[in-house]
Amino acid sequence: NDGLAGFNPVLTAIALTIFLDKSGLDIVITMIATLLTLPVAAAVREVLRPYKVPMLTMPFVIVTWFTILLSGQVKFVDTSLKLMPQNIETVKFSNNDRIHFIQSLFEGFSQVFIEASVIGGVCILIGILIASRKAALLAVIASLLSFIIVALLGGNYDDINQGLFGYNFVLMAIALGYTFKTAINPYISTFLGVLLTVVVQLGTTTLLEPFGLPALTLPFIIVTWILLFAGIKHDKVDA
Repeated sequence: NDGLAGFNPVLTAIALTIFLDKSGLDIVITMIATLLTLPVAAAVREVLRPYKVPMLTMPFVIVTWFTILLSGQVKFVDTSLKLMPQNIETVKFSNNDRIHFIQSLFEGFSQVFIEASVIGGVCILIGILIASRKAALLAVIASLLSFIIVALLGGNYDDINQGLFGYNFVLMAIALGYTFKTAINPYISTFLGVLLTVVVQLGTTTLLEPFGLPALTLPFIIVTWILLFAGIKHDKVDA
């Protein structure tokens, strides 16, 4: 009833539409993968149930990765991604020496649905604002703060300006600052989430580089799980 069951299939469908090359089978494969997201989600939910943490977008990540990896074993499935590259290229920095904060902010929101669009980002932010002003504000602050931290670390401005760095922070801020309640103050949890997401996102991108796979929402998932586990309320035990 809350629409959560459809979120993972929607993300899977959008991702595979983008990452799979156009062929006679790409639409069929995307439809099948989208359908398979539902039982995968049910399984992930049951595995996590004893720990009282949500599955988030893990089903989307699992199904999307394995569907993309099909292209390494079959002829009629292909992807524009360079899977298992022979030579791993180091990060190339352009001459772009500044962050376009407004563009990066809105494209970070639109990249939640794997598409860079300022107008799309504005629409998504408006939707979040209608649902909760607090969630929208935290998402904006988390995104801007992440840009500053990455800039101080000497990060790749190209990724920031294309919105590729913001979407995990948007999801994390909404999850930790608004949606899920733990023993940790939501503002502290969101701030810690920003710091953790910077580390996890940069590290995950490097870790997946040899496989040629995109990080998708994995940094958001890892950081949210960490802080939800850290904030679980335990009953006091008498000494």
